[in-house]
Amino acid sequence: MNTKLLGPAFLIALSGCATTPTVGYDWSGYDTSLYRFYKDPTTAEEFRTSLQAHLNDLESRNVPPPPGLYAEIGTLYLER
Repeated sequence: MNTKLLGPAFLIALSGCATTPTVGYDWSGYDTSLYRFYKDPTTAEEFRTSLQAHLNDLESRNVPPPPGLYAEIGTLYLER
């Protein structure tokens, strides 16, 4: 097999894999509010309401929530 054709054939084969779009999650400031909550646990209610509002927004737009977001808010409700 000609080695000059191996490189372009490999690139063409890889370009077929890149046509599907990746799914990104909408975290909407989750990391900032989580950090604030860990630094000051008295903000738990504020953190819970912001997470609930974010989840309601995601559900209304029919967008899948990021992994672990339901678990996080469930834990906050449990601790409440």
